[in-house]
Amino acid sequence: MSDTFAISALVRKRAELAGLIEHRRAELDVMVANLGHLDATLRLFDPEIRLDAIRPKAPRPAADPDRPEITTRMVLDALRRAGEPPSAREIAARLLDGMGCDAADAKLVRGAAESIGKALRRQRANDAVACQPGQGGRGLWELTQD
Repeated sequence: MSDTFAISALVRKRAELAGLIEHRRAELDVMVANLGHLDATLRLFDPEIRLDAIRPKAPRPAADPDRPEITTRMVLDALRRAGEPPSAREIAARLLDGMGCDAADAKLVRGAAESIGKALRRQRANDAVACQPGQGGRGLWELTQD
């Protein structure tokens, strides 16, 4: 048989995959048991609760280790310290520089500016910030309350 190497490699891969499935099933069994315990506890506090009305919440994706995490608090703090209303890209450059990152890396600044823009739009919905049109079509952000 000339395929012995391929067969042995496929057998190893199958054994590895079967092991992962077995491990995940054990983890899943633990999670199902924990969910049952939570349901029982909720029924103790509220016997009328409709557990089927509680929608599952999707897990958040893991943070990218190559991209520094910028929090909403950091963004709002940068707005407080800004003399004039900055754009999301200007906030990104300032925060990245303050974190010791390369603020000249266009890809890094663009990614940070996107997440900062999302945070600012959420805060605008809460009436915490406002956006005014600026040069080049970029929005300039400012705090509405402090």
